Amino acid sequence: MQYTKGIQTQEHIFQIGKKLMYENGYKNTTISMIVDAANVPHGLVNYYYKKPDFAARLYIEYFSAIDQLLNAHVPSHIENELQFHILQMKIALTQIFKDPKTKAFYYEISKLNLAPKELHDSIRSLQVSALHKLNTVMHPDDYYLCAIAEYGAHKVLLDQLAEFQETDTRFERIVELISTISIRIAGLDPLIIEKNILTSRILFNQLDFSDIHMFSFNSEQ
Repeated sequence: MQYTKGIQTQEHIFQIGKKLMYENGYKNTTISMIVDAANVPHGLVNYYYKKPDFAARLYIEYFSAIDQLLNAHVPSHIENELQFHILQMKIALTQIFKDPKTKAFYYEISKLNLAPKELHDSIRSLQVSALHKLNTVMHPDDYYLCAIAEYGAHKVLLDQLAEFQETDTRFERIVELISTISIRIAGLDPLIIEKNILTSRILFNQLDFSDIHMFSFNSEQ
């Protein structure tokens, strides 16, 4: 019973923190605000969550929901990990940009480099697998160097992305570039990349991801 109550309290704190970060942004939401809104002791909030933990959990749950959708609905149509990753990023960024508050939160977290390491590792693993699947053999350590080179280009493209709506064709093209930077640096044939992008566009237009959001709230919140 005590264990169950602890789980419920932890979830209550997270839901309150999530709501406040959605309404006020990451920087403007303080632990004290979460304590007051959740009506729990300050030490209890710190016991369950440091402030970056809220952002990390949001990211992990968001991308997990996208991965579950892709694995459930199109595994027989996705030919390789590159297509999976392109679809993953297109769904993630399209939904983020549909909501101004989510978009603002995303840019805050990106500038603070608070996306969780396990998410980065998962994406890197996908891309390394894609390179091997597409006959570009590269040691994971060498790919890591490509990922470092990708970092600067990613930030520039993300800044460019802010200028467009998710319905703009330029938005689609920038997202496709963001999801393929590192494999381009790694030397994958551009024709192979474009072929997989075109296949991903077809699959993307067949998917219903309207119920996937970084911030979702039930009627009681």
